[in-house]
Amino acid sequence: MRPENALDKRRFTVRPVADKTDALPLIVANHYSRGIGNIRRAIFVHGMYRRDDDDLVGAAVWSNGLPKSVCVFFYPDEWTAVLHLTRLVVAPDLPTNAASYLLGASVRLVKASGRWRCLATYADTSQGHTGTIYRATNWEPFGMAAPYAIWHDADGRLVSDRDQTGRGMSTAEMTARGYHRAGKSAKHRFRMVIG
Repeated sequence: MRPENALDKRRFTVRPVADKTDALPLIVANHYSRGIGNIRRAIFVHGMYRRDDDDLVGAAVWSNGLPKSVCVFFYPDEWTAVLHLTRLVVAPDLPTNAASYLLGASVRLVKASGRWRCLATYADTSQGHTGTIYRATNWEPFGMAAPYAIWHDADGRLVSDRDQTGRGMSTAEMTARGYHRAGKSAKHRFRMVIG
């Protein structure tokens, strides 16, 4: 359970992570997915650091890996300008508003790049998430995504049922790769138009 006191923002800073893989231990230890695909392919990895010791205590990972049809759904005017927040995580000893602080600062860094027009993200109902943080930081609720199968690898990490090309794999293909199905879930969709 997180401390209820408010984050002292003067003690933290948010900036790009120099080596994107530096964020992996934090994500593996504190995000329910217990990992992320190829983090080197992420467009941005923003880290939240303590100013006194430069310790990485939060990470926001952004990708442009959503399928074209999903990008068109989120932002039909310019679907190639959709960026997806794939991971948002903060250390468990930080106050409850730490994730909001990290997310707001990370969105400002994305805006400053000038390349992206629409941000997209999801809140996973299988984890009890309803998108409270996105509503609190002015994201637009964008309906529910269709239910999807949840797959885990042998170590309990979430895995995608899409191959490297984005093609959906069958149950037989997933099982042959050693993955096991852990039910179904649905996600709340959110977007933020920044362009």
